[in-house]
Amino acid sequence: MDRKSYSYETGSAYISYFLTDSVLNNYMEVDQDTQLRMIVHIRHHTIENKAFGYTVDIRHGKNSHAEIISGK
Repeated sequence: MDRKSYSYETGSAYISYFLTDSVLNNYMEVDQDTQLRMIVHIRHHTIENKAFGYTVDIRHGKNSHAEIISGK
């Protein structure tokens, strides 16, 4: 784990990890030993148990790819 944060103003949070994965590294078109950052953004509805919503963001420099996972 890299870092974590919770915002009292918005009720949202995030957790950041460093990872090396051959499939993700191929997708991001970086060397196989490159460390990527994965940030999981957690929406306030998830923390309040009203619904769930996450954004998974994979980053390396200016390259990024994000996926949204949400539901009730």
